Amino acid sequence: MGLDMYLIGDEYLPSWDVNNRPKRDGYEVTSYRLDMGYWRKHAPLHCYITNTYTPGVDDCHEIPLDAEQLRNIAAALRNNALPDDDDCHGFFFGTPEMWTEDRVAGVRAEHAAVFERAAAWLDEDRDDVWRSVFYQASW
Repeated sequence: MGLDMYLIGDEYLPSWDVNNRPKRDGYEVTSYRLDMGYWRKHAPLHCYITNTYTPGVDDCHEIPLDAEQLRNIAAALRNNALPDDDDCHGFFFGTPEMWTEDRVAGVRAEHAAVFERAAAWLDEDRDDVWRSVFYQASW
């Protein structure tokens, strides 16, 4: 058990073109769910997202994020602007020793790139589909 963190993308296929939708097990596919990112016990990142984009509620619900918000998270990672370790405690969150590696500049840049890529994916000019990205934690 512990803090598992997911960045998920959904791409919804147009409803007006039902004859061209792919099928799976005899059913029409209406959307594709993409695994855009995964972190394990990166409590500072989790606390940043929940503190910034929810009204102080941390109950493992989906947190929708637009392209600007995704870029803001990436900037917080790159600029080492995540919450201090003292502000990131929870029973399933791990320990500050575990978060040390996540605070290394190169690792922060890798994590930031995940959010930047998701933002670029949302920005792609696709008239035929609707896209969304959300963050969700589990413990």
